Amino acid sequence: MSRATICVCLFVLLVFHGVAPAESPRLHVSVDRTRVAVGEQVALTVTLTASEDVPAPELPVPDGFDVVGRSTYTTQEINITNGRVVTTRNNSYVYSLTARREGSFVIGPAHVMYEGRRHESSKIRVNVVTPGRRPNTRPAPVPGRDSRDSEGDELEEDLFVATTVDRKKVYVGEQVTVTYRLYTRRTLRNISYGRLPAYTGFWSETLFDAQRASFDREIHNGREFDVMRLKTMALFPTASGVQSLDAVEVVCQVQERTRRRNMFDMDDFFGFGASREVRARSEGVKIEVLPLPAGAPGGYSGAVGRFDVSVEASPTEVQTGDPIEVTVTVRGTGNLNAVGEPVRPDGDAFKFYDPNSTVSTGNSDGRIGGEKRFEYVAIPSRAGSLRIGPFLLAYFDPEEHRYRTARSRVVSVDVKPGGQQAASGAVMGRREIEMLGQDIRHLKPDLGYLADHGRLYIRTTWFWTIQLVPVLGFFGIFAYKRHRDRLLGDVAYARRRRSGPEARKRLTQARKRLHEKDGVAFCVEIDRALAQFLADRLNLPVAGMTRESAARALREVDVPERIVSQVQDVFLRCDYARFASVRIPGKEQEEIYNAAAALIDALGARI
Repeated sequence: MSRATICVCLFVLLVFHGVAPAESPRLHVSVDRTRVAVGEQVALTVTLTASEDVPAPELPVPDGFDVVGRSTYTTQEINITNGRVVTTRNNSYVYSLTARREGSFVIGPAHVMYEGRRHESSKIRVNVVTPGRRPNTRPAPVPGRDSRDSEGDELEEDLFVATTVDRKKVYVGEQVTVTYRLYTRRTLRNISYGRLPAYTGFWSETLFDAQRASFDREIHNGREFDVMRLKTMALFPTASGVQSLDAVEVVCQVQERTRRRNMFDMDDFFGFGASREVRARSEGVKIEVLPLPAGAPGGYSGAVGRFDVSVEASPTEVQTGDPIEVTVTVRGTGNLNAVGEPVRPDGDAFKFYDPNSTVSTGNSDGRIGGEKRFEYVAIPSRAGSLRIGPFLLAYFDPEEHRYRTARSRVVSVDVKPGGQQAASGAVMGRREIEMLGQDIRHLKPDLGYLADHGRLYIRTTWFWTIQLVPVLGFFGIFAYKRHRDRLLGDVAYARRRRSGPEARKRLTQARKRLHEKDGVAFCVEIDRALAQFLADRLNLPVAGMTRESAARALREVDVPERIVSQVQDVFLRCDYARFASVRIPGKEQEEIYNAAAALIDALGARI
């Protein structure tokens, strides 16, 4: 007997030896983490293991938590123990709990009544801390598997998200650079964000956002980690006081090792456990935001950073009343969106109109900067050698802890008399003039004719013509429907309607055979064209349409004898060519073709 046969026999003997008696139900309570912040959620799982149907367990929830959700999962295992088949069912009841207040809370025990006995689980303790402290990193529970506290503690040390800021005390409007990094000593898959901060109280700009998983090696607290930079943000606080940065949550899958449980568990056989979902949260960060000091210079509009101002004007030789384009550019590092318009120069030499502003930003060595352009239209009010500028920008320098003023250069403009003074509000810059061609059309004073828009539309010919279109369309559709119905119901009418197009098609084929110098085929097409046309027009069978029957049918509908004779002649000449095996010259074929085409047209008008 072969080894394979022996193994099969042993397996059948073990399976059919018997079924193990029912085991007592077992209860186990686990949480995804044992420390949470107020307002955050914790997932609590009650796993009921039994070989028979057992009622759902009851779980007392302490006053410090609210139950916001519940779900159930079921798994089943079949094991062979001492020659008996043991079927075990694991029912997992997952509760979503929200922490309401700080403290240390004991959850459990969960209990169930079975065959008159009370079965209980162990208790579990959860610590609720103030927001901002990093909760433990715990794996989410997997139905059918135990979640040990020691395993969660080890995972917390091997996987976490760290938040770093370049400074924790800044002024209002000063940049804070925040970087989030994922540290791991495990193999991760399917990394994604579970929660992102709202950055309330900050103006935020993204400096870096990871598009794919890329890890570097780094030593942290004496241990080597794989480190992935998740996100780097430039934040500009908008109000003074202590501002809090919310935590970042990362969701990923962690591959785990477990101990082999039975001979049919292939993952355990090779030493690998199932992947389980893990949520890692960063620590909350508090930033002290200082108010800007008193003594701001006049015209200060909230700029914080380091800036300089430049000015350009074009053209520099104009007449009084001509517009000049003036561009003032603010460059530097800082939040340019918070930079207001520079102070315009004093004096009445120019009239400035409100500017259009554009912002172009970037980052250099992690600092937000760029330029902001203000485009003015300036109108010189008198002739002479005039000066535009300087433009002044007051800003606060957080590095030097004081206010400073940036000053532009002065541009000289030569204004000559002779130009007419432009009316206030009638001057446009180049951009507005270009836009005018796409927006509202200007008036045309040289137009030779203006239509009379006071005439009522009801008195125009076009109005009544348009009104007739629906009526004519209705009658057209009605006539077309009658035509379609008649084609379907009146065979004679349908044959008459198609007789002309069918005859023209055969004449076209005959012309083709004429060019190919195929005399017999040519005469066949002419005979068919004329016979089919007469049969359709007279509603007669085409099979019996001969030279004599055609003449007799034409005389019955009072066709002139001259036309009847011509029809008979065409039929006779075609029969002579088809059956006498005599070649007809090309000139005679052309005469036959023309005669047949003329007869079809003439008969179409008479019958």
